[in-house]
Amino acid sequence: MSSSSSSNPADPSKELPEGVARALCLPPGLSLPTMSPEGVIFQCLCHMQLAENSFEWVNTIDISKGINDRLPVVFIEKGQVLHSVEGMIHYMQQSHGLDGFLSPGDFKTCTALVGFAYDRLSVVVSHLWFGMENNYENVVKPALSGNMGFIQRLWLPSRFRGVHEELTKHCRYLSHTTETPEELQEEMVGLFERVCEVLVQCLERKKSMFGNIGRLTSLDAVVFGLLACIVSPPFEENPFLASMQKNFPELLLFHKFILGSFPFELDLATRENLRPVDAPPRKKPSMTTGADASREEKEKKDEYKVQRQRAFWVAGAMGVGYLLFSGIGSALLRAGQALGSSPARHPNVKDEEDEDAEEAEEDEEEKEEVENSFSMTEDE
Repeated sequence: MSSSSSSNPADPSKELPEGVARALCLPPGLSLPTMSPEGVIFQCLCHMQLAENSFEWVNTIDISKGINDRLPVVFIEKGQVLHSVEGMIHYMQQSHGLDGFLSPGDFKTCTALVGFAYDRLSVVVSHLWFGMENNYENVVKPALSGNMGFIQRLWLPSRFRGVHEELTKHCRYLSHTTETPEELQEEMVGLFERVCEVLVQCLERKKSMFGNIGRLTSLDAVVFGLLACIVSPPFEENPFLASMQKNFPELLLFHKFILGSFPFELDLATRENLRPVDAPPRKKPSMTTGADASREEKEKKDEYKVQRQRAFWVAGAMGVGYLLFSGIGSALLRAGQALGSSPARHPNVKDEEDEDAEEAEEDEEEKEEVENSFSMTEDE
């Protein structure tokens, strides 16, 4: 890939040979190869599908050269101009075999997810860059102004923010009922997290969206380009990155994987700042190949089998112990009952028969005493 400055504005529109693309785009900055998500997406698509000498960049800060004040604009053969992500992807699919390895069902799913992710995440990126005042004034505006002349600095920054305001105003995924910046930011974070939940389900435990490491898809390029505009810029306030670190570390690993897969053209200082944010420790890894996943699944099944056998033997041993001790207890109980029914009694224990005999003996003695006293009376 080659790049050139904007000193020759006619250069992008000159006749191009077949199979060659030339992009008029924003210059590098904010730890990105170009300061727009659409530019990062297209550069990723080019690295995926085109030879290194089949695409080049012409850097400019003047967004009035773009379509509807938006860059990049891509020039291809026969004077055709591409100015949307949808048009760039369609061109790559028709001319360079992008997504050609997908089955019809996966291709339909991929196309739907591209629209789903781009429509929502582009609004999130725009809010992070231009809607959050501290980020814009302290990071984005200086990065843009560093590439502007004195006259451009008087009007171009407001044009950038105007594009953002139009994008947010017409976004149908927002309620447009928020009254404070805090409420709008909370709504933006909610929108971002709903998209991330869908993307994480698509990733599952794979490195790329459809699991084919050797051949990536348009969805991989779109998601990477948008996530890079959230992860890479050095913002002090970034609720979206904080949400990814806490709830969606799989997407950070995905960003790191794509970033290391292609030679994005960055100067040394920018590349030093482009260290991906490390994901927090996880209970299970989210980056495994198909063979690794099969091996892990087999190991889990074997471990479960061992645990089940161990539980079976423990339960059996407990059952035998219960039967053994219950048998001994029953024998002791029967022996106690037998001892209790024996005629031998403790000498200090008197039953009812003994008491009756004693009472009868006492009655007999009293009777004899009465008779004796009576006979003595008669003799007198």
